[in-house]
Amino acid sequence: MAEVLSRFDLIAVQEVMKPQVIKRLEQRLESVTNEGWSSLASDTIGRGSYKEAYAFIWRDAEVSFEGGAVVYLDPGDVFAREPFSALFADRDDGQRFVYASVHILYGDGKADRTPEIRALADYWQWLEESFDAPAVLAGDFNMTPDEPAWRALGQNARPLITHGATTLSSHDNRFANLYDNIWVRPGRLDIAGSGIADFPSWLNITHETARKTVSDHAPVYITLGQTRGAR
Repeated sequence: MAEVLSRFDLIAVQEVMKPQVIKRLEQRLESVTNEGWSSLASDTIGRGSYKEAYAFIWRDAEVSFEGGAVVYLDPGDVFAREPFSALFADRDDGQRFVYASVHILYGDGKADRTPEIRALADYWQWLEESFDAPAVLAGDFNMTPDEPAWRALGQNARPLITHGATTLSSHDNRFANLYDNIWVRPGRLDIAGSGIADFPSWLNITHETARKTVSDHAPVYITLGQTRGAR
């Protein structure tokens, strides 16, 4: 995982089952890159006995943490795992943005996912009202971006990934669903590019090995300003 993440400068991580392992990952990144890294993690969140945490990890030379880390209060109690956000800045050009991370409930089908997807429109409004900075909403949405449930959020934001797929099939070089994405308001950030990171090809490993040792989801990413993209 550190080999994959070392190609990026700021990472949002979902499904953190033990928040303390984020520090171990941070240390491993420092060992791999010979650079300083920092991280922060939420408390574990979830209904019933199943809980998980969110985390952010960033390269100190490229990204600065500006504060404001907060779990959404979710006044309607819609989210099984309330989104987590924090304010960051690009050290090269000073662009500030609030980075929000969410893992939408999978449930038994689209009907279980739709309420949380629809509630993201209110969450987006809260982000823009609470932070004096553009919003970036990233996560595992368990829903493709062309579904009707996105209509409300789509009034103010758009998905950057509209083609391809991000979940790893058990067959090499095949991806199944476009569930992971990044939503932004057009024109508010200097976005140079976006894409899906085919990390099994980077590491020259099979999808079976990738799913067991790294993740069954391929990361999605954006590049800002003059950033070169995945390293």
